[in-house]
Amino acid sequence: MNKGTDICLVSPPNRSASATVPAALLYLHAWLTKSDIKTKIVDIKFGQPGINLTSEQIEFGKSRIIERIKELAPKFVGIPCYTSEFWDVIDLCSRIKQAHSCTIIVGGLHVSIKAEDFFFKGTPIDIAVEGDGQYPLVEIITRVNSGRSLEEIEGVIVTPREGDSIVRYGASSFKEWDAMPQPDYSQLNMDFYTKPHTGIIRNIIISGLHVFTTIGCPFSCTFCANSNRKVNFRPIEKVLDEIECLKNNYNIDSFYILDDTFLLKKERVREFVDGLKMRNLNMVWAMETRVNLIDEEMAKLISEGGCIQVDFGVESGSNEALRRMKKGITEDQIVKAFEVCRKYKLRTYANFMFNTPGETTEDVQKTTDMMRRTRPTRVAICLTVPFPGTAVYKDYVRPILSKEEYKIYNTPNLYFKVADPRFYMAEHHLDLTKLRINATARANKLRSIIDYTLNPLYWKIIVKSMRKTQYLKVLLSDFVALLISRIKNILKTYRF
Repeated sequence: MNKGTDICLVSPPNRSASATVPAALLYLHAWLTKSDIKTKIVDIKFGQPGINLTSEQIEFGKSRIIERIKELAPKFVGIPCYTSEFWDVIDLCSRIKQAHSCTIIVGGLHVSIKAEDFFFKGTPIDIAVEGDGQYPLVEIITRVNSGRSLEEIEGVIVTPREGDSIVRYGASSFKEWDAMPQPDYSQLNMDFYTKPHTGIIRNIIISGLHVFTTIGCPFSCTFCANSNRKVNFRPIEKVLDEIECLKNNYNIDSFYILDDTFLLKKERVREFVDGLKMRNLNMVWAMETRVNLIDEEMAKLISEGGCIQVDFGVESGSNEALRRMKKGITEDQIVKAFEVCRKYKLRTYANFMFNTPGETTEDVQKTTDMMRRTRPTRVAICLTVPFPGTAVYKDYVRPILSKEEYKIYNTPNLYFKVADPRFYMAEHHLDLTKLRINATARANKLRSIIDYTLNPLYWKIIVKSMRKTQYLKVLLSDFVALLISRIKNILKTYRF
């Protein structure tokens, strides 16, 4: 039993099947280790990447986390929390406290939105960290180990005495990305993350990992809670080092740039693509960006650099709806973005939304028309959900949700139906569930059943891959699943 661990950084149990590596924990681990703090990441994984977890599976994840905490016996436990995870995180922390004596620190988006939610009678939370956790965690552990007070640490909120209000010292902001060591991926279950699946380059079977070149977003869409407009830029050389290390150590064939807004700075994109070529990193990759950031120059550049898919948050085909969402894009920009991607043979993945603020039947029609005009390779349609911390939540959710009601955000298929009457933001009275289903079926057609790319870059990578056996198994599994689905549909049609 290792009793020398200072802090365990824990992925919440709701993320036990997430295909995305816990980048925030990796960066925290790297900085804490650089500061001579003994740190372990507890990131329990099971099942297939990207599956929706049942309540029983989340319970299983909690038990596995607690077992690992008991084994490592840390002095501190740090855990991030989204609003949708709130009560599972509280429950997990309570059970950790019962199983092992430690100081529990919570961070993540919900702390920045409403830190006071974590402080109530009987709470298992000792400390909350608002903003980036690197500096506060080092300061917390150093001060506690030396018996000093935690007062006036930027970003740190300690449990107030009953009846007292919480005291904030501002959100912490990490600035030393040049000095950040490379993430230690050996802390994770890399067999889980690197096996071929469709969650890296969406809807394409590939082995790969998500990486970041920037942290944050400069825009202020009304449906997004992460709208502080601050962007941190990682040095491109370090990003390339990371990708090269992942390729050499884990034999991945692809990567996905998970920046909110890749292509923000053209010179960085050129540096990145040039670096891939200079290092002979012959991989396929994909990215997210905005329609107003891609032009012919950028499309040509990334296509020649190995990019095979671009994902866009289009949201709506109506200028009026886009304006209400403060999206900062126009119908013309949307159309041009997809035209230029087709010209350079880039697959496109388009995210659209219904139930946007003040949405009219005309907005709906313009959105469905835009799907036809742009002809994305694949379309994803969801219903807008107002989360705490967003402008739409403030404007539409009346009365606001109580803490107990955060469980609504754990509703199965949350983005496919209106989970609460307060979440209905459209002006029209269309059946949103049917609208989404029908629009998705029309937009994707055959791709709803089977979706493989004909891009020669992809197949060249597969043929040369060291994971050919894994790919064959996944492809056969997909074929069998498709065959079974078709047989079931035939039997249902003819009522056998």
